[in-house]
Amino acid sequence: MPTSGAIEIDTVTADGTGVETVTKNYDAAGNIISIMNAAGSVSGVDAVNMLRDYIDAAYGGYYGTERSNLYVGQNAAWDADELVALLRCVVANPQTLNGTDSVQGLFSREDDNNQRRVDMMRFAGHLFGVRGLESRQDYLYLDTDGVMKDARQQPESFRSFMDMSAESSSTMLENDLGFMHYDYNQTQTILNATKLQADQGEKYMAVMVPVARWQDGTEGGRYMRFTESWRSVKTDGWGISRAGTDGNPDKLNAALKLIDFAYTDKGMILMSYGPDAFIKTNPDGSYVTFTFNGQEMPEIADATYQELWDKANGNYTNYARMYLGSTLSFAKSQAFEYQCTHEVGKEGAGHISNAIGLGVLRHPELAVTENPWYTSIPTVLPTTKQESDLLNTYTELSSKGRFSQNKGESNEFVNEIAGGYATQGMSNADEAAAAVRDTMGGSQYLQLKQGAWDRLLTYYNTL
Repeated sequence: MPTSGAIEIDTVTADGTGVETVTKNYDAAGNIISIMNAAGSVSGVDAVNMLRDYIDAAYGGYYGTERSNLYVGQNAAWDADELVALLRCVVANPQTLNGTDSVQGLFSREDDNNQRRVDMMRFAGHLFGVRGLESRQDYLYLDTDGVMKDARQQPESFRSFMDMSAESSSTMLENDLGFMHYDYNQTQTILNATKLQADQGEKYMAVMVPVARWQDGTEGGRYMRFTESWRSVKTDGWGISRAGTDGNPDKLNAALKLIDFAYTDKGMILMSYGPDAFIKTNPDGSYVTFTFNGQEMPEIADATYQELWDKANGNYTNYARMYLGSTLSFAKSQAFEYQCTHEVGKEGAGHISNAIGLGVLRHPELAVTENPWYTSIPTVLPTTKQESDLLNTYTELSSKGRFSQNKGESNEFVNEIAGGYATQGMSNADEAAAAVRDTMGGSQYLQLKQGAWDRLLTYYNTL
């Protein structure tokens, strides 16, 4: 973030009813990291007072005495520098927070699971305005000219990881030894009910994503909140075997009727909730409903909620996968999951949903947008058999290669967060990006992907 001047940022009002502009005035306050660095070694109390004074000066008293709203309020406007300053205060004051000698500021849920360690990489994208780290296909995104980019071949990706350092443990949060991480709202805020001490003021909830400078084509970049974590079409689905229905139109029509039903309103409820026994009903048999994202959706039965805890310890994802079966690939609503979320989790999710609805938190679109930077990369691209075979030869870039996001495998981005460029035998970001481009087949890989995207776009434009 800047060290002088001022920037203006749109944010949601504290009451969530609208949008207002907030100013970060660096001429008045300075940059908090520069201030702390210049002060050298300071006590935990001094660090907190520095941060308080900075918030008052930089925001002109906007947050008043509730300075924490900079981070956790509906009108939050925190950035990477302000997070670093806060985490310095956290790790310098462990006794104040949990009565122990140590608090880890930022950590991943599991230190021995690559699928969770890569959350640190994803969070880096939010902090430093780096695209491609939560892409729906590999690490691909489109620039403002519609040219495909690969985050693994961009020096700014590697620079962002050098700005992070993470020590992780599977027990940090539940043992009250950790402050924050990047994870799933429903499954993790369960800890409010099972581990944390609400009567002592502990509250674990989702907060607004940070302000960062994103290069979306605006001159100089746009200071805004942006998330690349946006759902797209999944690659798996249902099909009807020609061999199984050939010459038997009744059998084919029965299969088509079944699939058609899944895409009706009633079918979506079935695929999301399960049979009617899982849904709360009125005496006349109609569904009891509540408003979710502007639509009336069914409430889950009391017995369903009880079973969620009895069988899956409150974890909706595990319950849906292991008992309900609602993770099959059809159109579904998150209304069920929302009802299973802890009240504290609903609060944080509500802030984020409101910010999206008001246009303060931007995201990719599932459409071909006027500015291609906002177009979501498709989950798959129409490569030919020959192209697919060639892509498979670039093994270091494959889903099981050096940038894997799978459990039990390895990711160079995350290794760099933990150990620096030396983990790849590199000395700087340019070298690291060039290695992907020139020695791992990145240049050829990207050319093939670009060609497939161009063909898809041409087809789309003819419709």
